[in-house]
Amino acid sequence: MKKNISTSTKVSLGAIVVMLIVVAVSSVTTGIFFSKNSIETFYSTAGMELSEFSDTIDMFFSAKKVELNVFSETDAVKSADDTIHSFVNEKGTIQILGYEKSPTEAEIRKVCKNFASNDVDIAEIYLGTKWGGYATNFDSSMSGGYDPRKRGWYATATSGNGKAMITDAFASTVGATVVGITKSVYDFDGNFIGNSSIEVSLDTLTKILGSVRLGEGSFLMMVQKDGTILADTKDSSNNFKNISDLKIDGLKEYLDSKEYSGDISIDGTGYFTQFTVNPLTDYKIVAFCPKDTVLAAFYKTLDITIIVCLIFLLGITVIVFFITRRMMSPLNTIIASLKTVAENDFTHEISVKSHDELGVVADTFNNTLGVLRNTFGVISNNTNELDSIGNGLAQDMNNISNEINKIANNIVSISEQSASLNESVSKTNQSEQEISTAISRLNESSEAQKECVDNSKMSAGRMINNISEISNSIQNTSDAVESLLKATDIGKMNMQKSAEIAQKISEASGSLKEASDVIMNVASKTNLLAMNAAIEASHAGTAGQGFAVVASEIRNLAEQSSKQGNLITQTLTDVFGEIESLTESTKTVEGSFAEIYKLSENVSHLTEAVHSVMGEHEESCQGVLSAINEIETATAVVKKESDGIFNASRNVSDAMLNMSKVATNLSVQMQEMESGARRITESTEAVNGLSQNNKTKISELAGEINKFKIN
Repeated sequence: MKKNISTSTKVSLGAIVVMLIVVAVSSVTTGIFFSKNSIETFYSTAGMELSEFSDTIDMFFSAKKVELNVFSETDAVKSADDTIHSFVNEKGTIQILGYEKSPTEAEIRKVCKNFASNDVDIAEIYLGTKWGGYATNFDSSMSGGYDPRKRGWYATATSGNGKAMITDAFASTVGATVVGITKSVYDFDGNFIGNSSIEVSLDTLTKILGSVRLGEGSFLMMVQKDGTILADTKDSSNNFKNISDLKIDGLKEYLDSKEYSGDISIDGTGYFTQFTVNPLTDYKIVAFCPKDTVLAAFYKTLDITIIVCLIFLLGITVIVFFITRRMMSPLNTIIASLKTVAENDFTHEISVKSHDELGVVADTFNNTLGVLRNTFGVISNNTNELDSIGNGLAQDMNNISNEINKIANNIVSISEQSASLNESVSKTNQSEQEISTAISRLNESSEAQKECVDNSKMSAGRMINNISEISNSIQNTSDAVESLLKATDIGKMNMQKSAEIAQKISEASGSLKEASDVIMNVASKTNLLAMNAAIEASHAGTAGQGFAVVASEIRNLAEQSSKQGNLITQTLTDVFGEIESLTESTKTVEGSFAEIYKLSENVSHLTEAVHSVMGEHEESCQGVLSAINEIETATAVVKKESDGIFNASRNVSDAMLNMSKVATNLSVQMQEMESGARRITESTEAVNGLSQNNKTKISELAGEINKFKIN
């Protein structure tokens, strides 16, 4: 488990971090400032020291020039001649004290010793004559063959034309490396007699250079123009060496540059360097000071700064710690109250009598608790209401599911009735085909009847036209009467058949009307069911949209079926009326045929009395003609009505075909409705499951909300 860190500790740590940053920034700032200042101080100090030493060198060599000028102007030196001992033609080692000196040489040696004794810096002072003679203050030995005229110092002096010149470093006859101050010497007449020189050893120059102090571990070096080291205060063994022999990286390049300030690493130690050029000798005087020495003040100041900052840091940390502990005391009260909130108890408030930010936090916390109490109270009440609503919703979904199942069962029932309706329509269509066939036969019978009526009319006409011949043709009349009886009998039989056919058509029309009524009833019920289904679909919401579309289609189908049923009913009513008219006409014709038959029998019986009752026969014949005209009229009516019935039958047939198609579509759509009802049932069951789940979740939410203590 992660360990908690107190706020006071965090604040203290924060203060420590801030102070450490301050210390770091201070140290870096101080370091940058003091290091830069220390380096600039070194360069400034070294420059001043070197400049002063350069002046010292100027004075030193100027003094030596003065001495040399004095020496050169002494009577002894100006009186030099060829009597001075020469070592040019000698060999071996010659002891200077071992040979006899001329008075001139002895005097010159005396002057030389006098100058050397008065100036400890002089390593040797001597005179070399143009004759090869050599007089010196040195008492040791000389090598045979020594010729001063071939020495470098001699040539340097000659080039000065009487001015004192400073030679490059060289190995002296006294066994030391020296630098010479040399000049030409002239006699009292101004004639050149030789060159004199004062030698200063490099050790002397080193000793003089060592008087410059730039700090611990620092040293100086004096280098002539060709790079030969004239003095090295750190290691005199480097005297008379070239700076290239020291193998100090960058030293030669540094001295050859015009940058007087720099830094060089020697044997792993870093040195700040500063050099100056002596204008008299062109010597480069170089100061080397270890970086640690240069920055010693910086390091000391930095250490003091860090110590002071750390002490200050420690004091600030202690003060911050106690202040934060005191400040955090009210916060602990807030934390205790927050713990009660974490335990779902919202009844405790913070009692902090403070007017600072913590007091504002406490007031804000108390206000927040009040808001939370109100919020959880509202949530609790709403959760209870949601629980009640969830229970009601679950119950409603159960009821909806039951109603949907009922609707599905009704749709199945309607589907079965639709199939039955389709079968009834098929049978009705078949009956209508039989009616149409019977009507066709009736039409044919009417044609035959018309033909018979025409024949009867023609016969009656002939009977009227030939009434005068009746008496003479009684036998023919008897035959005609028999034919009339037969025709009348046939007409009567045809009329009876027409009556029977009309009766069948009437009965069939009644059946069609009953079927039409059944269709109307089914359409009405279907329309009612469609309306109920649409209402239930609207109650089901989004899940019932598909069912609503199906209900709408069923309703449209029911309306179309109702319209077709009304059309069929109207058509059947018209047909039924025409059939009744035909029946009445047939009955009339049948009565007429019966009357004709009776008259024909009377004619047959009275044939024998034709001659006696000719006048009565003529009148009866007129009646027969009138009856035949009526029969003709009735037959025409029967023919016309038969044609009407036939056309109506065709309309009924077309209507039945449409009705068959409608019934087929109704059956297909009812199957689709049944499939849709199943899908709706599945969706309803899913929604019911969600309602139950919602009810469970609301109950769980209510249980969690009730855990909060707000009263």
